[in-house]
Amino acid sequence: LDDHRDVNIDRPVEAGVLDAVPLPSAPDLGPAFGVTAADIEALICAQSWDCVAALRVAFCESRLDPAAVSPDGENHGLFQVHEAVWRSYFGEERWAAVLAPVVNIAMAVEIYERGGRTWGPWSCKPR
Repeated sequence: LDDHRDVNIDRPVEAGVLDAVPLPSAPDLGPAFGVTAADIEALICAQSWDCVAALRVAFCESRLDPAAVSPDGENHGLFQVHEAVWRSYFGEERWAAVLAPVVNIAMAVEIYERGGRTWGPWSCKPR
């Protein structure tokens, strides 16, 4: 998750192309998730940001795996929310649900808004 060099985020994401993105099956994600690639795409695109840009960032950050945690354990979920920076801001109750797709996406939207509606806080940037 730290090495994003192999991901081509310069190419536009076409509708439905994320259906081919390999995601762990719902049972592997646990009963709290039970989401499909289409569910994740819809949740991300329902937000107040550019859908294609957000999908590119999330794919680059986590390969759209809601259960993704960086090797160092510091970045969590679809948008790889950085624990050292954001845990105290969001509070323990919200942080406890950081891997839940709806919660992680809501956190990402808030980070995006606080960052001036830019992708500055993320390692991956849409192009």
